[in-house]
Amino acid sequence: MALLDNVDVSLADLRSTSDDATEVADILRKLTALREYDLPAAEMQSLLLSGLLYGPSYSPELNVYDDLKNSGELALLTNPDLRRALARMESRLRLIELAQSDFAAVQELSIDSYIIDHIDMRLVYGFSLGTDYVVGDVDKILEYTSEIQFQNRILLKLDLVTSIETDYSNMESALLDVQEIIKSQLGTTGN
Repeated sequence: MALLDNVDVSLADLRSTSDDATEVADILRKLTALREYDLPAAEMQSLLLSGLLYGPSYSPELNVYDDLKNSGELALLTNPDLRRALARMESRLRLIELAQSDFAAVQELSIDSYIIDHIDMRLVYGFSLGTDYVVGDVDKILEYTSEIQFQNRILLKLDLVTSIETDYSNMESALLDVQEIIKSQLGTTGN
C-alpha cells in the first residue's frame, strides 16, 4: 500500500538524518575540548568542518492524506486513532521544520560569518579541494577552537542540535504510531 510505503521511506530517511545529528553532536562536544585529544591536523580539520558546516536536513515527502484517500480504505479514513496519530505526526513535522529553520539562521549569522572573519581559509578550502597538504597546523587549529567566541558558538550549536535530535525522536515515535495503526487496521480488514 502506498501509504505504508510512504511511512517506511520516511522512517528510513528520518533515522539516517537522526544518526547524522547524533554524530555531529558528538563532534561538537569534541570541539569544546579539542586540546584533550592528540589528533593530527587533518583529523582536527575534518572535525572542525563537520561541526561548523553541518546543517540538519529532514524534509520528507509525506503525502499521507492523499495516500489515504487514494488507498480506497474507507475504514482507515474514518479511524479516529489514525486521524489523531496523523495530526501528531504533522505537528511534529512542523516543529522539525521550525527547529531546522532556526538552526539555519544561527548558522548563517553566528557561525559562517565567524569562520570568514577569523579562520585561516586554508582550513576550509583544503578539505573541499581534497588537498591534504593545505590543512594548517595543529597549533593554529587549537588556538582558533579555544577562543571564547568560538566556544560560545559551538555550545549554542550543540544545544540546537540536541534539541533537533529530540524533535527527530518525537517524529519517529509519531510515525511508528501511524505505521502500527495502519498495519493493525489493514489486518482487521483482510488486506
